[in-house]
Amino acid sequence: MGQYFYSFREVPFNDIEEGVRVKTVDIPNVELRYMEFAPGTTIPIHTHSETVVTMILEGKMEFTVGVEIKQVSQGDFFVVPANTEHCGFTQEERVIAVSWSSKIKS
Repeated sequence: MGQYFYSFREVPFNDIEEGVRVKTVDIPNVELRYMEFAPGTTIPIHTHSETVVTMILEGKMEFTVGVEIKQVSQGDFFVVPANTEHCGFTQEERVIAVSWSSKIKS
């Protein structure tokens, strides 16, 4: 990868838990993730110290941010504020998503 151009094709998957595979690219001030969720995968309740924006590229899933629950699908995106509990689950189809977060602390 160069200074300005990157490709997830050059990044290996990391299996972070059952049914969840992630490719992560750290660039100055930003972390970008390509994620694949297998059908029937549960994403347990967790938090991050940074705000994360996620966009669904393929499939659909139910996702909870704080107390709001929504079915998200291709083209939808959602914001998880820093230190906010969130979780989700896929149903009968695979979900592909990308997310990005700032590494700049305010």
